[in-house]
Amino acid sequence: MPLDQTLLYGFCSILIGIMSLAAYEGFTKNKSRFFFSLYGLTTIIWIISLFIGYTTVNSNELYSTESIRLAFAAPVLFHLFLTYFFYYFPRKKIQFPYWLHFVLISSTIILFGVILFSQWLHVSQIVVDGNYIQDELGPGYPYYILYLITQLCIAIFLAFKKRVHFYGIEKRKLMIASSGLFLFSVVGMTTNVILPLFGIISPLRYSVAWSLFFALPSFYALQKYRFFDISFLSLKVLRQSVLYGAFIIIIVLSHLGLQNFPEIHPSLRILVSATLGLVTFRAFQKYFPELIPKQFREFKNNIQELIALVYSATNFQEINSRLQQTFVTELHWDNAQIQLVQKESIKIGVPIYLRDSFIQEIEKSSLKIILDQELSNKNKTDKLLKEGMQKLSASVCFPIYLNEKVIGLLSFGAKPNKSLVLAEEIQELENAKTLVEIVFINALLQSDLHEENNLMKKLIDDKTKKLRQQNNRIKKLLKQQSDFIAVTAHEFRTPLNIALLQLNDTLDSFDLSHQVLDDMRVLESSLDKLKQLTQDLFDVQQYDLKKATLHRTLTDMNMFVEEIYEQFQDITKTKSITLTLKDKTKKPVSIDIDQPKIRQVLHNLLSNAQKFSPENGNIILLLEESKNSFIVSVIDEGKGVPDEDKKRVFKKFQTTNRHQGIGIGMGLYLCKQIVELHKGTIDVKDNPKGGAWFQVDIPKK
Repeated sequence: MPLDQTLLYGFCSILIGIMSLAAYEGFTKNKSRFFFSLYGLTTIIWIISLFIGYTTVNSNELYSTESIRLAFAAPVLFHLFLTYFFYYFPRKKIQFPYWLHFVLISSTIILFGVILFSQWLHVSQIVVDGNYIQDELGPGYPYYILYLITQLCIAIFLAFKKRVHFYGIEKRKLMIASSGLFLFSVVGMTTNVILPLFGIISPLRYSVAWSLFFALPSFYALQKYRFFDISFLSLKVLRQSVLYGAFIIIIVLSHLGLQNFPEIHPSLRILVSATLGLVTFRAFQKYFPELIPKQFREFKNNIQELIALVYSATNFQEINSRLQQTFVTELHWDNAQIQLVQKESIKIGVPIYLRDSFIQEIEKSSLKIILDQELSNKNKTDKLLKEGMQKLSASVCFPIYLNEKVIGLLSFGAKPNKSLVLAEEIQELENAKTLVEIVFINALLQSDLHEENNLMKKLIDDKTKKLRQQNNRIKKLLKQQSDFIAVTAHEFRTPLNIALLQLNDTLDSFDLSHQVLDDMRVLESSLDKLKQLTQDLFDVQQYDLKKATLHRTLTDMNMFVEEIYEQFQDITKTKSITLTLKDKTKKPVSIDIDQPKIRQVLHNLLSNAQKFSPENGNIILLLEESKNSFIVSVIDEGKGVPDEDKKRVFKKFQTTNRHQGIGIGMGLYLCKQIVELHKGTIDVKDNPKGGAWFQVDIPKK
């Protein structure tokens, strides 16, 4: 191969390799960065296999053919990774149905294997007088091109479809990466597909450079708005270089060793070598320590100490005091505080930020974080946000949402010497923020309970007087409701405070259907539980009076339950509990249901299972179907429900020994009412392995 092409291949491999290593975060940390790294890795494999295929075409025909087949197979993988990159970038906002995930992944794996191990796509190289002319292609080439074009179209569709869901910085990042993808697809398809149809194949040897059209803008978008320090980058690249070095060494050694067994097909040798390399890579990745600069290690330790301190805070003064201690005293940042957002000043012992255009812009754009260093004076939105950050004297600000409205601001001042806030530091701040906002809301609710108790009492009395004017059945219901309020006044102070804040417009008017950003799962689960406990008081009345109605929508039950399962995974992990979804249905089942009500049933059953499961226990969410119904079971390994309590556990205000001190027996009563309103059944039996087995049968029609 000519020197200029050799240098081009080497340059592209090194550049994409460094970008992939720098962007790698691991699947659970940042999925868009993870898939960008996978794209980079498969692109490097594509470049290397092309180089080997072209340079060995005259010396080793078999080796060259296998390398070229790998070069044809690799794009199948990196086009899939492109699709998933935009599925998660900047964050997941569009949902793929389960079957589409299965089709994309399975078809890619099958096509990759067929291309690598057969002549369906590539037969051999055509060499004339010692000069490589072109490849002899098999019957699958048109389908191969169609597949790649389809994958690119899905990625481009995702990129441009998601534009309407994002604003500001996230939209800028999306547009930069999608523009790179569009340029990459146009240039790549032109030189690799269209021009060869007219006999023009010379640009093919330079096609590795086209990958940079996507890689460079996308890496720029990933890193541009989350600043990083060269020490982090160098240590990360060093660690990943060791991992990938071990990966390559194992592949080479195993491949050389397998050459002693000529009866093994060359393609199978490649597959076995790659598998051994991946196993080694994962093992090294697990046991090779993270390389972290000393200064950041100290920062991380301070954040961990803050989390431990805030966890025990009971009021606003303690929260702000501990924020000040960590960030001002220990880390020497300018300030750190949490404020309540209100329309007007109220005296509840917490700093107030009066609602203004800054808050409105945050809500409009659904911003999860505002960084002063990311803002410019080039557009109206940035100017507005910058003014708000200056008012807060903050370099970093996390809005705290409730029902898609900002109820608080957690802000941090400038770092020492006004230096940039690094991506790694932001990640640690986000970890602390998740706990701080929960403690903040609980402290807010508890502080208001005493001050607004008279208002709540007056409201209940007014409603009671109106209800007493009803018939005898309603009078009986009022007695039950009065008893219920008396019992729960002590045990459920926090949920009742949500009603207080709502009735007194302390946190602006919002309904009881709390919906928090989907990626804030821990907070979302907590708030959903508070909402449920508050709403249950009124739900009991509706079901007793037979006033509850269903608002049915046709629902893919498998996807519906899977979404609930994903929401509960993070919650169960905090107690070291394993939550497993087992889907035994043969195909997706669609039923007309009232989604919020059925979600309430499953949330209640999973919450109970999580509460009463032992540490390191297991919870199984089992999906089955019969001829006439869809069956959802929640199986735990707790103490179970005694036989004498199995019938009465679904009655109102009934508890078992298993529930003593934790609940008052309203949740399962509502579950039964909701399921029966759907003409279904709910029952409890013993788990053969110990624990309870709650089963919900929902009719298909």
